[in-house]
Amino acid sequence: MGANRHCTDCDDDTVGCCGVPARRGGCDVCHPPNQGETHYVGDDCPGAHREEAKSGFKFDSEKLRFDLIPPYALEQLAKVYTHGAAKYGDVNYLRGMTYRRILAALMRHVEAYRAGESIDPDSGLPHMAHVAWQAFTLMVYENEDIGEDNRKMEVSNEPEETE
Repeated sequence: MGANRHCTDCDDDTVGCCGVPARRGGCDVCHPPNQGETHYVGDDCPGAHREEAKSGFKFDSEKLRFDLIPPYALEQLAKVYTHGAAKYGDVNYLRGMTYRRILAALMRHVEAYRAGESIDPDSGLPHMAHVAWQAFTLMVYENEDIGEDNRKMEVSNEPEETE
């Protein structure tokens, strides 16, 4: 890594070999108490013992891990999208539907699966892939403000009039 920088007041190292502020005695100018993590310089510094990677590196710890999505599940979901496009037209679902209609379809697939049926007889695809499609559609609807959010059932507290 880079060379250590020295404090002009105490001639102590202010940055350890790994780039983290060092603490080796020194003065309160370069090493104020309780200022970040304490590392030591030289061979005592944990950063001094890092192995160099044989290939390049990339800072991606904060990025989404699409590689964690199982390919089989993603493929089945794509098949449901493809089946829907063939049956209703490409992205027809983006024209909007009521949330309850989508939830009803989702629940039908869940109940068929719960009853022991793994494959939807209409599409020949897994019921759980259809459930995923319904869930994805609801996420898109919420995010894009598509469809009618009628999840909450309105119940009137007014008594019905009788003649």
